[in-house]
Amino acid sequence: MERRPDWILINTIAVAGRNSNVTTATDRTRNGKIIEVSLSLEHPPHPSIVFVHSSDMNMCVPPDIIYTVEDLLLLAVSMGSGPSSISPDDCDYFIYRAHNSCPSLQRLQRPHPYFNDNDVGLLPRSDGQYTIAALITTHSLNHYQLYVFHSQIQSWSCSTVSVEAPQQPFPVKIPRRSIRIHRHLTSTVITIGGKGGTIGWVDHWRGILFCDVLDDKPSLRGVPLPLPLKELSENNGKGFSLGPGGQRRGIAFIRKKGCLKFVHLEVDAVRLPYKDAETGAFSFRVDNWALTTWSNKQMTDSYEDWHQDCTVKASDIRIDNPAISQALESGLLMPRPQEHGAAGEQLTLQNLCVSQPALCGNDENVIYLVARKKYRGMGAWILAIDMENVKILCLPCHCRWLPVCTLRSATVRSHNSSSLSSMSPVIHSFSLVTLASGHGWFASWATDAAANSVLCSPLPTSTTVCCRSPPQPAPALDAFVAAFITNLLEKPHALPRAADRTLQIPGNSTAVVEQLPVVAL
Repeated sequence: MERRPDWILINTIAVAGRNSNVTTATDRTRNGKIIEVSLSLEHPPHPSIVFVHSSDMNMCVPPDIIYTVEDLLLLAVSMGSGPSSISPDDCDYFIYRAHNSCPSLQRLQRPHPYFNDNDVGLLPRSDGQYTIAALITTHSLNHYQLYVFHSQIQSWSCSTVSVEAPQQPFPVKIPRRSIRIHRHLTSTVITIGGKGGTIGWVDHWRGILFCDVLDDKPSLRGVPLPLPLKELSENNGKGFSLGPGGQRRGIAFIRKKGCLKFVHLEVDAVRLPYKDAETGAFSFRVDNWALTTWSNKQMTDSYEDWHQDCTVKASDIRIDNPAISQALESGLLMPRPQEHGAAGEQLTLQNLCVSQPALCGNDENVIYLVARKKYRGMGAWILAIDMENVKILCLPCHCRWLPVCTLRSATVRSHNSSSLSSMSPVIHSFSLVTLASGHGWFASWATDAAANSVLCSPLPTSTTVCCRSPPQPAPALDAFVAAFITNLLEKPHALPRAADRTLQIPGNSTAVVEQLPVVAL
């Protein structure tokens, strides 16, 4: 019998479908309908899958995994109708607890505060209870609204908190194009724990706002993050427009060492003077990329608390395993076709478009990356980089139909826990999957009778259908895909035959439907 993984990777978007097993737990929605949540476990770097099934849920909006820590998972499930029902008011929120014999699912009582996914943290407590905390910005600088939910009370409380101990001033001048770094914009949340129940709201480019959410009178204190000095010096000193921090940076609390671990991805690339014909996005030539890690045991307001551990350049990474080398050369590193069908040059690791570095919470010497052949390319791989030995650790995971995420920022979250032999997973969440892409909608579904629902990622023994269409107004395409998916759910036997390659969609356009086997993850 195959050993369960000690920790898992999951997408921040769950799969709308049923996969009943020992991990399945049930509860009821706001309308009294049964909802069930299950896990399908895979060894990293293959992502495990969270299944959510209910006749009450909105099939046009996939369930959202907001936060994970130890054996707890916070889910948002849309109960509205149509692809536009993405407001928190349309969602039911659930806490799923993994366990080897009695997993549980509990719906949070309404009303709950209006918050974004990046605002929320989850704190497990030693007595088996938990606390949820959301930090919301206000119009006043350095003042926030703190919403706290204690599971034993089953209600939210609200208080105004301020930054009593701000982080140290910037040691360098911030250029004009990078001025967003002056204000804290939360991009992820980390759980520290301890007597005060410390949670940190992270701005990947700026710093962390820590709060002891179990205190009677909580306040905020700032801890800076290493500055992106290369980005700040670009464009002849005018700086770089800092985008979503999770694309270039990752952070984790290493519990066994009691320290923060931070990683920064630096990419040496040149934007080319034309757009890519396939993606419609700008083309880039990537010459190299590097990963740099820091650690911080003190967690005060000083930049000096951060100690640089190591830097690994892609050009120095070894691929000394023949199986890994063969897998890369036959997929990720295959030559890109050029115009008129001419063969392109063989790619190397340093030429890949990489993003979303993720730290492993129980093995801090491994960094996970999402890699693509080209910027915004549809196919993606998950790479595991051994920072200590400067090599690729294991076979890369190929996510064949991984769309470009346009509705959500791609973020990575990592946490600590005990072994999965007790079904308490360490869950590292990749925001890798969405139903929409910039050039059309992509949908998958399982042919298994027990899971005739839309999937957000391919599964073993399932059939993937890719719907592509020429550029057109998004609402028309959205309406078509919603109807297409609904038809599949109601009539699973209507799965297109291999010979049925086209479908008529609004606007007199034609969508090409490719029916392809899925390579088992």
